[in-house]
Amino acid sequence: MAEVYHSACPLNCWDSCGFNVTVEDGKVTKVEGDPEHPITKGKICGRGRMLEQRANSDTRLLYPLKKINGKFERISWEAALDEIAATMKQNKEKYGSASILHSHDYANGGLPVQP
Repeated sequence: MAEVYHSACPLNCWDSCGFNVTVEDGKVTKVEGDPEHPITKGKICGRGRMLEQRANSDTRLLYPLKKINGKFERISWEAALDEIAATMKQNKEKYGSASILHSHDYANGGLPVQP
């Protein structure tokens, strides 16, 4: 049975468009604009409409990969996060806190807009 979830666009733009995402048997089958969203009122761009295809792509990465001896090999999430944290800590100690860029998108991160 298909279920519709209210969501927000994860892409990096200003609007954080409201979505109605249809999921059937654990698979996204449709992404539509949410007509009740106070700003975008059901309108979404072409990139947002393509998220259904992107989510279901056979080439979508689902697990962390690490390049070992010139080949990418699957590693656990725990190992990936531990290695990233260790590298960040090492860079911070060696080059200072400004060596770590806190990057964020320009959108509101899907937070509800207060009237």
